[in-house]
Amino acid sequence: VARYGEARCLSALKKHQGLQADLLRRAILDETEFLPTVRGEMLHLIGRDLWREQSNVAVTDLLDDQTLVVPEWSADPGRLLDELPLLIHETPVKAGPTEFRVMNLKAESPEETIVRLNCGTTRCELLLRNLVRCCKYEIEISEQAAQALSGRTQQVHVTEQNLALLLDGITISAGVAWTRNGAVISILHPEEMSPDELRRSRLAAAERILRAAIMEIPGSLQAGHSRLALSTLLFEQKRATDALQFLQVQMETSPRSIVETEAAFNLGKCLMLLNQRDEAIEAFLRSIDSSGGLADVRIAAYIFHSRMLLEDNHGKRAIQSMMRGLSMSDGSSLEPLAAIHLASLYLSLGNAQGCNTVLMERRDSLVDGPGRQGAAFLSALSRFRAAVLADRREREGAAVVSALTEFDAAKYCGGHWAVLVASACEELGLSQESAEAYSLALRKLPQSQLRNETVLKLASHYQADNQLEKARVLLATLSSSETDQLAVQARLRSAELALEQRKPDEAISVCRLLMESDKTSKTQRASLRIMGQAYELKKDHQAAIYCFSGMLPDSESPLEADPDLNNLETTGGHE
Repeated sequence: VARYGEARCLSALKKHQGLQADLLRRAILDETEFLPTVRGEMLHLIGRDLWREQSNVAVTDLLDDQTLVVPEWSADPGRLLDELPLLIHETPVKAGPTEFRVMNLKAESPEETIVRLNCGTTRCELLLRNLVRCCKYEIEISEQAAQALSGRTQQVHVTEQNLALLLDGITISAGVAWTRNGAVISILHPEEMSPDELRRSRLAAAERILRAAIMEIPGSLQAGHSRLALSTLLFEQKRATDALQFLQVQMETSPRSIVETEAAFNLGKCLMLLNQRDEAIEAFLRSIDSSGGLADVRIAAYIFHSRMLLEDNHGKRAIQSMMRGLSMSDGSSLEPLAAIHLASLYLSLGNAQGCNTVLMERRDSLVDGPGRQGAAFLSALSRFRAAVLADRREREGAAVVSALTEFDAAKYCGGHWAVLVASACEELGLSQESAEAYSLALRKLPQSQLRNETVLKLASHYQADNQLEKARVLLATLSSSETDQLAVQARLRSAELALEQRKPDEAISVCRLLMESDKTSKTQRASLRIMGQAYELKKDHQAAIYCFSGMLPDSESPLEADPDLNNLETTGGHE
């Protein structure tokens, strides 16, 4: 129990070496060293500490799409005093007779190779060689690693443990590391590895320790923090699907835990990255509605929630949500960023007056606070769009250009910022800068209504610059649906571009598919017009006449469309 207190102190003081040099090997390699409950709690602490030591995130940016949040765990003294009598009377694990048995041998998977090992004090180098060879692997120990292991001994008492975790316990405490290449396990000194290789090795060990802790004591008070740490580790390694599973387990098994706010927020980011938009919106709402947790996390959840609503063309709901978020942010560190986010929503929806009102109400906090450049850009653009007289528009236009020189839309939350920049450049006649901003918006925007609109605008730029192939390829990325008129327009434009590039067969194919999915008279007429022109280009005048007459060629039945189709002229394909 005293050792458990020592581990908590070392973790709180960020004394990583103290945890890894002694307590780590005792907790992993010797089940008789601590009481079962204490051992599990130690694994939770050690796993998170090892992850934090290797994490590249110095300061958590809540508004960064690629960053999850893990709150610091702190023990409740009253709860610990209540648990003390239970721990004192808990039955310790007794060491068994000397034994080594491979319970499950999995070729080329140390994580799935399970062993039972009871042995007295043994030299670490000899222990490693025998353990690895008995599990049917080859072992290579470098000279520097052998020197680091020299003189070190260890006793092992584990009932069922995977080979990878045993190797972690022996090597980390000795200041070395292990890697695997096929059937060969190599023991190396950190100086023989690149910083990135060593970091990957330690993070892999942290993942294994956290998984073991969660499996052994899922009901621990630290379990929520450990699941968040593990999911963050996986998320940082671009394994969002794996991270999602642990977050969902946390929300299902502990719906009212002290980390509910942060778990729901992280869940929303994972779902957003995986393009499960409806579920992501629900997760952010759950973070907003949760009790406890960090207030800044709930404010950030409002920002993401309103941003997603805007992207999905629910502008009014986005404004309402962010107005509540802004009222909650009073006095917080995120208040300036919440204010400019609401202002950006107003401006994106064409409400320059609403944007300017928000900025004026919080002018003092925005002058030198975070997001100052964003506020200056929004203020200049809102005044420019509100100006009517020519000389006033000229002055405000110059102010917008000046603000754009200091503003970087890539650093702000949401692709709609880049769309605002692109539209501002368009209004100022800066065609090249507008196209670059639309390209940035596409990199930041997920699949959504706003992204589809951005694709169309960027394609128009390409078309105007006679970059027809770029425009055609870009338009082909749009997702189509029977009820999405935006996608219909994109398919029609894609067919037109194919026609301009003298690719009539492609234009005909696109139009046929579009006519099958959309039976409205407007779409049918537009598709037939393009098909008629395509057949004319192919010198198939009979097929072109059919199209201009409102019928599909190749002996297909007349279209069951609006009777107005029969009123099409047959001399040019136009109504």
